[in-house]
Amino acid sequence: MPHLVIRHVPEETLAERSARLADRLAEAIGCERSWITLDLDRSVRIVDGRIAGCASVTGSGADACPFVTVDWFRRPEPVRAAVAAVIADELRGRAAFVTTVFRELDPAAYFEDGKAFG
Repeated sequence: MPHLVIRHVPEETLAERSARLADRLAEAIGCERSWITLDLDRSVRIVDGRIAGCASVTGSGADACPFVTVDWFRRPEPVRAAVAAVIADELRGRAAFVTTVFRELDPAAYFEDGKAFG
């Protein structure tokens, strides 16, 4: 924990940056690196009946804009801000922006090997 689901980033880019991204996230969060998972969701953005990248949405000519969902237990605002900055820095590429959404999980509803965390 945390679990990151990453969309609109090329597989090669995420693979190339994954070690540094995990290292930087572990430092920003203050957790063991082994707790962090990075999952690539190979999704396609559709706008007005056609396949579109971020450039089609923003008119910027940029690559598709990364969208990252972070599932984790509640952390203070400075930690969220630091994590969002690391994600944007590592995944931006030529994109106009990077979106990061944090979903806070209830430890009592999170089970590992059949045992709840809370």
